[in-house]
Amino acid sequence: MKNFSNLFTDDGSIKILSKKSHEHYRAIFENLPYIAFTLDRKGRFIECNEYTRKLFKIEIEKVRGKGFYEIGFLQRRDIFKGIREFKKNLSGKVTDKTIYEIKIEGKKFYIELLGIPLMKNGIVTEVFDVGTDVTEQTIAIKEKEKLIGDLKKDLEKKLNGFIPICANCKKIRDKDGLWYEIEDYFKNHHNLEFSHSLCPECLKSLYPDFNRDKK
Repeated sequence: MKNFSNLFTDDGSIKILSKKSHEHYRAIFENLPYIAFTLDRKGRFIECNEYTRKLFKIEIEKVRGKGFYEIGFLQRRDIFKGIREFKKNLSGKVTDKTIYEIKIEGKKFYIELLGIPLMKNGIVTEVFDVGTDVTEQTIAIKEKEKLIGDLKKDLEKKLNGFIPICANCKKIRDKDGLWYEIEDYFKNHHNLEFSHSLCPECLKSLYPDFNRDKK
């Protein structure tokens, strides 16, 4: 197994590859099963691997020299996010994984990118971005958050206002005039289940010897 430690500087950034190693690491770059591309100091595309070209449906010759903010994939809010992260890379920092929303031929995707500065003589000359397509995971999370939000709104709406309750037995009357025990009412009308326990006051009243036995 080859030793890749010589690729990294003391601060963890990747060094610019020597000419001798270029072809070898070019093959690794081209065959990575991840999004992978390089940008110059102005954020313009230099190279991207086969996986990226297929996902984005692009030809590198048509985007090379264009800024990542110019090719039309990123949504406006994510352009500013990308510029912010890119500036961190130019300062020599490896940025955290960041999710971006992109549109390709009208279809929405979500990608997660990590930006790595490429150093030469202590100066950042290029930025290497690597990441994955996280569309399915992100959509699932968004749908779950939406479902939770909708359920919360629905519950708040149902519980908003007055609920007629007997002043004596505490039964609740529904809209049809039927009376229910509290547990049955919420189970039948709001699909809520109750768990039962005893508060400290009732525990002391019902089982006065309980606390003494604990001592």
